[in-house]
Amino acid sequence: MLATIHRSIQAAREFAEVTSSWVVLISPSSEIARKECEAAFMGTLGPEDYFSGRTVVFSSGGKISLANCAEDVFVPRETTFSITFLNWGLASNKCLAAASKWRQSATRVIDVHASP
Repeated sequence: MLATIHRSIQAAREFAEVTSSWVVLISPSSEIARKECEAAFMGTLGPEDYFSGRTVVFSSGGKISLANCAEDVFVPRETTFSITFLNWGLASNKCLAAASKWRQSATRVIDVHASP
């Protein structure tokens, strides 16, 4: 499971770097799902990446952030961003409903699931 999440995060990173855009990775709010996503997220960081707690900024200008579905949207209103969903096999119905605020605020939902 962790390897699949890691590949998806890598694909989101590549998308953000190539397009110089912001991608927010949305995880389910369950403790297990959040921990798996956080571990995979931290595993994608390189020594040249600027990390500020939840967001990684790349030299290309692109960035990725990690949030869980229950969090409030933290991206400023005037800023465009895309979202992708990680580890949604562990999402509850409550989490699926909570994710709608992220869908409504994002410019687009992207599918970055990388094949093995």
